[in-house]
Amino acid sequence: MRQAPTAARLTGLRDLRDDLAQAGRARVPLIVLFSRSDCHFCHEVRQNYLYPLSKTAKGAFIVRELVADRSERIVGADGAALATDALLKSLEVRFFPTVVFLGSGMRIVAAALVGLDRAGFYSAYLDERIATAISKA
Repeated sequence: MRQAPTAARLTGLRDLRDDLAQAGRARVPLIVLFSRSDCHFCHEVRQNYLYPLSKTAKGAFIVRELVADRSERIVGADGAALATDALLKSLEVRFFPTVVFLGSGMRIVAAALVGLDRAGFYSAYLDERIATAISKA
């Protein structure tokens, strides 16, 4: 009997300060997927786009995920505890999935990618934003 494929998992965003520092040292962008556990489109972005890219990135960027409906506290960019809602508000994340591209100091280095394009251009949009983020990191 054939087993169903294992769901792809991205590393969770737990310590923004550490992730930004790591990205800064490597001079690469931090890419964060903001998702919800009940969001089919979020699953699709994770499974079909970000997870495969994270496995082939070869140090070109760092990928993390924050599942917004889990209400977890994370370590913020300043080292203080930060509620998920506060981070969403500060980055103006209102819809899911949203992919945010950050450089040092929480600087936005490419326009956020909101939603999922059903016309088949999502990969091109993502690639363009990653290239922009890498050039500005």
